[in-house]
Amino acid sequence: MLECIMYHYSILFSLIFISLFSACGPSGEYTKTQEEKKDPIPVLLTDLDLTSITVERGPVFFASVKDKNGLQATNDNFGFSNTYTFQTKPTLPIYVKGGYIDADNNSNLDKNDVILKFKMSSYSNIISPLTTFVGDSKSDPTKLNYLTKYYNISKTDIYTDVPSKTSKNVIILSNAIYKNLKLGYAFNSSEFNQTIIDLNATYEQSYSDITNLKELAIKLENEVLNDLNETNLQDLDLENIDTNLSNNFFIDTKDINNSQFKRVKKSTDSVASIWNIAFKIPLNSNTSHFDIGINMLKKSSGSIGNIIAKDITIKDNKLISVGGLVVFGKKVSGSTGSKNYKATHTITKNAIRLLGNKLLFNLGSIINSQTIISPQSFTNTAEYDVKLFITKLDINASVTNENNSLQIGYDKYFSFPTASQEVNGTLTIND
Repeated sequence: MLECIMYHYSILFSLIFISLFSACGPSGEYTKTQEEKKDPIPVLLTDLDLTSITVERGPVFFASVKDKNGLQATNDNFGFSNTYTFQTKPTLPIYVKGGYIDADNNSNLDKNDVILKFKMSSYSNIISPLTTFVGDSKSDPTKLNYLTKYYNISKTDIYTDVPSKTSKNVIILSNAIYKNLKLGYAFNSSEFNQTIIDLNATYEQSYSDITNLKELAIKLENEVLNDLNETNLQDLDLENIDTNLSNNFFIDTKDINNSQFKRVKKSTDSVASIWNIAFKIPLNSNTSHFDIGINMLKKSSGSIGNIIAKDITIKDNKLISVGGLVVFGKKVSGSTGSKNYKATHTITKNAIRLLGNKLLFNLGSIINSQTIISPQSFTNTAEYDVKLFITKLDINASVTNENNSLQIGYDKYFSFPTASQEVNGTLTIND
C-alpha cells in the first residue's frame, strides 16, 4: 500500500514539475516526424535587411560581429551597446566573437562583468545562446522543433527579441542551453537534458518570486556564470577597454587633469579624434536637467564657436534625454550665425553619449552635422583656447565662483550659474 501511495505521489510530483516548465525534456532520442522532414520550418526574420543586430548573453559590448564573408558590423554607442550595425545587408550566418558580458546589466563594464569566451551565431538579427543552438533551422529544423515541441517557447520567442525581454521560460532555457554549449554536452544527451532540469529547479527554489524579467535574467545569468567559474574583469581588462576607447573611438579622457587639459592633434586626424571630450562621472548617477557648454576661441583669427547641450537627464546610469542643442559662431568682424536643434533632431540625439561611467560630449558628430561653420575648418592648422562648463553633474573639476555666459545669438546668451564646474585647456592642430 505504501509503495502504491509513493508511486502515485512520484507521478503527481513529476506532473507538477513538468507543468512548471511545460516539459522537463524528452525521454529517449528525439527524431524528426515525417511531416517535419517534408516541411522544414522557415527561419523567421524581424529585420529583412539584417542591418541591425542585437547580441545577448547578458548584453555583449565591444564584440566582433561579422557575417559569413567577413563583413564587420560597427558597435553602437562607441562600444557600450549590444546593438551592432551593418552598413550593407550581411550574408548569413552572422558570428559573434569576443567582447564583454555586462553581467549586472548596468550599462557599464566593471569588475562584476566577464569576458565572452564563447562564439555565438545566428540566422536572424537576434544573436543569443538559443539562436546559436538552433543554427540554420531552414535547412535543418531538428533543434528548433525540439525546443518548440518539448518546451513552452515558440519560434517567435527565439527570433524576434533577446531572451531577457521575452519570457521566464525563454530566460531559463537560454541560460541552460548556454551552459550546455559551454560544457560541450551533446544535444539530447542525459547531461544536456539534466542541465535544463537543474536550472529550472534552481529557478523554482530561489527565484520564482521574481516577476521582473530583467532582474530574473541577471540572477540566472550570474548563477550560470558562477557555476562555469567565469572570471570577472580585472584591472588590466578595464585598462584595455579604456585604451580601446581612445584608439578606436576617439575618446581620450586622460587629456583632462586637475581641471586643465592640453591636446595636440594633426590636421589629418578626424574631427571626432580632435574634438571629442569625455568626462568621468560617478557611477549610478541620477542628475536631471543639467547643461554642458564649450567655448572655442581660435587664437589666430579671434573667431569664436560655442556649442551648448541643454536639459540633459541621466537616471540609473542611463542617458534619458537631451532637451536641445545650440550651435553658435562669431567671426572677428562681428558677423554671427546660430542654429537651434530640438530634442527630436538627429544632431541632438547624438550630442551626448553615456559610456559606462564616462559622459561623452560628442563634438565630432555635432561639428560634422551642423551647417553654421564648415566642418573642415575644425581640422585646419590652428591653436584654440577652450573652456567647458557643466551644471549640477560632478566631473571632479573646478567649481566656478561667478556666473559665466556663452553667446548663442546676436544678442542672446546662455548662462552657467555660480557653482557650475569648469575645465580649461588648449587644443593645438599641427600639419
